[in-house]
Amino acid sequence: MSEEQVDGWDKRSGQKRKIQDKSIEVDFWTPQSLVDSLAAVYGPFDLDAAASSINTKATKYFTKDDNALTKSWQGRVWCNPPYGRTTNTSQGTSAWISKAIEETKTSLHADVVVMLVPCYTDLAFFHTHVLPNVDEIIFIRSRVKFEGPNICDNGTSRNPSAIYIFRKGTRNSGSIKIGQCYRTGEQFVAPV
Repeated sequence: MSEEQVDGWDKRSGQKRKIQDKSIEVDFWTPQSLVDSLAAVYGPFDLDAAASSINTKATKYFTKDDNALTKSWQGRVWCNPPYGRTTNTSQGTSAWISKAIEETKTSLHADVVVMLVPCYTDLAFFHTHVLPNVDEIIFIRSRVKFEGPNICDNGTSRNPSAIYIFRKGTRNSGSIKIGQCYRTGEQFVAPV
């Protein structure tokens, strides 16, 4: 849950700055205003599938030690999964998306899974797994500014983000609801 910051060279500004050591796991907390705006439409959330006792967005949550990928997800689920491939519970974000698909489309345990994920629409996985199964995609217009004690670059994500919504039992028939979420100051406004 901690990260090491090392001196690095920022190619854009040409100046030295503190950068995250990418070999170390980082605990990025979802901004509460983003979760609140999504919970107003899709929640309240019963389970946070990737949390800790200090950053959970639901009363029930799975920690890294619980390994949510091996558990049954019930009810309305929020998930901001670990990004990257270095986590001890996954091979990256794709494993978490696959779990959301399994819980809503195959085992039918979860009513809805709402996920904050990096927005990589150019990857094969997006076209072969996400598009055939996702019910809604909300593109976040600005970069997410994550919270937490061990973040660098003021918490601003280096990647674009999206919200994927998977609903129980439904399979999209080539028609996906697309929305846009935007930030007004520190508040996020989700589509209704």
